Amino acid sequence: MTPLVLIASALIGFGPAPAGASSHREAPLISKDPSVDNTDTYAFVSPDAQSTVTLISNWIPFEEPGGGPNFYHFDDNALYNIKIDRDGDAKPDVTYEWTFRTVIKNPNTFLYNTGPIASPTSTTFNYTQYYTVTRYLGDNTDISGVRATNGTVLFGNKLMVPDNIGPRSTPSYEALAAQFINVGSGPANGYKEFTGQREDPFYVDVNSIFDLAGLRPFNSLHLIPLPNSTGLDSTAGYNVHSTIIQVPITELAPACPATGGATSTNCVVGVWSTADRPQVTTRGGILGITGEAGSGPYVQVSRLGMPLTNEVVLPLALKDAFNGLKPERDTPLFNGSLAGASLGTLAANSVTRPELQQLLPVLYPKAFRQTANSDGPVNLPALPRTDLLTIFLTGIPGVNMQANSGNPFDPATATKIASDQLRLNVAIKPTTGVCQGNRLGPLASSTAGEGSPDLAGFPNGRRLEDDVTDIALRAVAGGYGTTLAAAPFNLPNFTPGNLLNDGVSKNDKPCLSGFPYVGTPHQGYNRIHAAIYTALLPIAEKERGTGGTR
Repeated sequence: MTPLVLIASALIGFGPAPAGASSHREAPLISKDPSVDNTDTYAFVSPDAQSTVTLISNWIPFEEPGGGPNFYHFDDNALYNIKIDRDGDAKPDVTYEWTFRTVIKNPNTFLYNTGPIASPTSTTFNYTQYYTVTRYLGDNTDISGVRATNGTVLFGNKLMVPDNIGPRSTPSYEALAAQFINVGSGPANGYKEFTGQREDPFYVDVNSIFDLAGLRPFNSLHLIPLPNSTGLDSTAGYNVHSTIIQVPITELAPACPATGGATSTNCVVGVWSTADRPQVTTRGGILGITGEAGSGPYVQVSRLGMPLTNEVVLPLALKDAFNGLKPERDTPLFNGSLAGASLGTLAANSVTRPELQQLLPVLYPKAFRQTANSDGPVNLPALPRTDLLTIFLTGIPGVNMQANSGNPFDPATATKIASDQLRLNVAIKPTTGVCQGNRLGPLASSTAGEGSPDLAGFPNGRRLEDDVTDIALRAVAGGYGTTLAAAPFNLPNFTPGNLLNDGVSKNDKPCLSGFPYVGTPHQGYNRIHAAIYTALLPIAEKERGTGGTR
């Protein structure tokens, strides 16, 4: 078999490339339904309000800023949710739900706005949406899709900020957007909330990654080599719509001790986002399609906890199923009791025998070796990968593992639960300053010029600055860095896996210095795509053959 045929054969079934775009259009069905496509979920202790946690879910991938005349909106028929698990049983203990209502003031014009929008009371703001945020103790829908009735309204009938159209329509945009920040009272005392358009804070070079899994800083080591170069930020210049809520820690983790809780499972919360649609959508009217209505039980159509799970980890056979699966069904899926042994094995192997790891020696044969050869010793972890199960499905012991979380494949912990959630230890203090954490979190290597390791970052929650693409690439390649290689973590740290990066080291726009933190959306009048930033230097010749540790 020729090298080109070998690559093609390996990439069949590879599905989306190693980093995809976090969760932008990550599965076949959701790629057709952008208004409920959850692109990214974030959870972090607020750097400037350390008694709170900020929860962010972004929706509607690749919003072209000049996308008039309708621009972008949430769906009135959908439920948008952020869910919290306090104990690792994979069931929500708290759910925050957003619902929307569209109001068009003047239907006799095609215009989104009929003049400059200067404030929330501007009569020129024509195509508006109002929304309500409701808190549920438990889930907001049961396993059959019936909606709960025990919710408490935290923010009711709030006007959503307009999109950033341009200097004539939305002058002084961030000053305008600041007027749409909601400060809670009553049952929402201590909360802040913001919903609406923001710039997409995720950064990744999918342009190269989708070209046969290329990483530009390592181009010369690819089986089809190209010149080494810096990365291209594929999401630069695009916007998303965000649901953002800042919550007192005492509400998220009430059993977390005020001091000394950094190793307590009571201080760890699991976070994930979902979108639900009614099972039946009806369209029609006297003049044709004049509207739509939903009926029947709700069906989960989008789900996101850990970034990249539905890109890097799961094959095409499971992508749509994952978006409809509640976390409480993850372990039954893995052990075969939910959908049979065949799919259970496929799901479990997707985590413990990752396809990307098996492709690395094929695509980068001079850099990666699953078995020793004339180029050098083994420098990829042995299979199966229980460390990836820990990172993706249980949390790291002593950092962000919960009381009921554990490896269900290990007889010693067979009653424990594995589920895909973004786990945050709220007792680990944040880095001082908004978006000032180390982009590589605990995987950073000070000896490689990457700064000090930072346990406040991903995979302990997820901050806006965290480079989840590089972190995930290094984890799959067994390059966890010196901090996580040491006791008590004892994770592998192979070279060159601990140097992997896509060449993009930061977002194209800065964070805001305060809530809602996510940067100002790109305006439609003058938008620019594809900013380029350097991450790390290309891998050195002398580092190709080293094996690292374990």
